[in-house]
Amino acid sequence: SFQTIDLKKNTKINEIQFDIDTQNEPPALLIESKEITTSLKNWEWKAIDNQWERAYHYPQNLEKVPPHKLEDPIVVLKPESAKNNLYDFGKELFGFISIRSKEKPVINVGESQTEALDVSNKAIEQSLELVNISEGLWKTKVPLAFRYLYVKNSKIEDITCDAIFYPSSYKGAFACSDRTLTQIWMNSAYTLRLCMHDFLLDGIKRDRLPWTGDLAMSLLVNAYTFSEPELVRRSLVALGREGIKEKDINGIIDYSVWWIIAQDQYQLYFDDSLHLKHEWGRIKEALNDLSSRCDSDGFLIQ
Repeated sequence: SFQTIDLKKNTKINEIQFDIDTQNEPPALLIESKEITTSLKNWEWKAIDNQWERAYHYPQNLEKVPPHKLEDPIVVLKPESAKNNLYDFGKELFGFISIRSKEKPVINVGESQTEALDVSNKAIEQSLELVNISEGLWKTKVPLAFRYLYVKNSKIEDITCDAIFYPSSYKGAFACSDRTLTQIWMNSAYTLRLCMHDFLLDGIKRDRLPWTGDLAMSLLVNAYTFSEPELVRRSLVALGREGIKEKDINGIIDYSVWWIIAQDQYQLYFDDSLHLKHEWGRIKEALNDLSSRCDSDGFLIQ
């Protein structure tokens, strides 16, 4: 619902609270007024009797779409070349493939031509299921990570990819006299861009989950290249929400340690004291638990 609240001119607001009641939907709030806009980082939220904690911040949009329903922007791309039913999109993408064909296509995808042509590969890491959107139009049920697309059918009318990209921009850059090193940096930055969604993901092609060891590394690249702290914060909160008493983060004791390291790195590069304040209880609890698992020599044991 949309409401307008009139405030007297020069009214000083020290604190304002909204009670939100939702059914089957997470609560969300959008305030456009500059003085108390929800784009500010000092907003907090709590559920009933829980403690106040920092609110998640998502991009505001003119369409008034709730943040949990806001999808990343899509760029419609066509193959740059095709030969013998092998289509090359020119770069690695993550998105939905659409194919116009009178009969249901049979497809395979890959980062390389060899992988895309290996139709007998039994260890495929992605679902290639196609759904019929309308007469003669087929679309992958889930987004795929790929560069090359192989289609067994020969009667193809059109192929496109709705490529998904997190709305961010390059804030850092690297270049040197060695073109190979420059290209390696660009490829690395682009790979991280493909892994930026609600969280910083490990491997856009495989599990597409946040892992703390990979997060500790990718947050460094993110800090210098995109400077997107919110993705890191969400990932840290989601990974550490349940603590480590019952089960280590990502199911591995090393990754519980990496979560602590990633918290330290996050503060070093993004200086988010509010996050540290809210998460310190969990961090301290994790440190105590890890300490209790050390042997007499101070080595951490499984």
